[in-house]
This record gives sequence, C-alpha cells and structure tokens, in this order.
Amino acid sequence: MFKQIIFKIIGAIGLITIVCNIGFAQIVDSTALNKISPKIGQCIYIESSGPGLLVSANYDARFLKGNNGLGYRVGVGFFYLFDDFMFSLPAQINYLIGSKSKYLELGLGITYASKTSIYNGLSTTSLLGFRYQPINGGFNFRIFISPLINKQEFNPLWAGFSLGHTF
Repeated sequence: MFKQIIFKIIGAIGLITIVCNIGFAQIVDSTALNKISPKIGQCIYIESSGPGLLVSANYDARFLKGNNGLGYRVGVGFFYLFDDFMFSLPAQINYLIGSKSKYLELGLGITYASKTSIYNGLSTTSLLGFRYQPINGGFNFRIFISPLINKQEFNPLWAGFSLGHTF
C-alpha cells in the first residue's frame, strides 16, 4: 500500500514538472530556434543503465523543428547474465532545455521488462541529465540520473550514460 502511494506521488510530480516546463517553453521565440536548426532533431544512441535498464539501443526525436523542446525516445534493451535473460522496452516523453549543443534533459516514461529475477513488468521512469547533441549532427553523449519505480522496489540512484549519433 505504501509503495503504491509513493509510486503515484512520484509519477504525479514528474508529470507536473513536464507540463510546467511545456508552459514556460512557450516564452521562447520558436522562429529564432528554427533558424538555428531548420530540421527536427533526431539521434540514436546506446545507453548503459537508465530507463532501458542495463543496456539498450534507442531512437530519440523532437516533435517540432529544432534540437530542443518536447520530444520522445523509444528503445529496446537486453541483458544476459548467469542464465538470466532480460528484455526491456523503454519509452519516454522528454524535454530538452538549452542551446548551442548543450541541454538539460528532463524525462518521464515507462519501461516494460520481461519477467526475470531482477525486474518484472512495468516500471515508471524519470530522467534528469545533461545532453551534448551537436546542432549540425555528429557524436552525442548523455549522462543522467534515472530513478526507477516498480512493484518490487524504488531505486532513486539509478544512473547511466549514452553514446550515439545525431542526424
């Protein structure tokens, strides 16, 4: 009962944070941002730890033109150790704040994990981190903290990094 209440409170706080950031984002002149990057920001990356759990491959894109603002990420993860195989599907809505290739990243989503001795079912994920993503494409990286919440546990110190390519 207590874990369910904590789970709902943290999920509500994360959702409120994203909604508030979307509202404040309208203050920025979007036409000026689109002149910097006239295309939708997209990237692929391999992530260690994070919402994909142990190792995952991900695709990330903005909903509108530019490298910052509201976007999403989807991926597929896997892990095999001591005859224990895990398969995960992370999905998040994220928001990038910043410019000139350096961004604060905020995210909220869910991850499905196949039944294993480590994780089982759905987890709520959040993300707070730094992202380097060049405006004109090229190498990108992220470093972040990504608390995980599921029926079995709450892991507030889950952290990771990713390396990838922006196009």
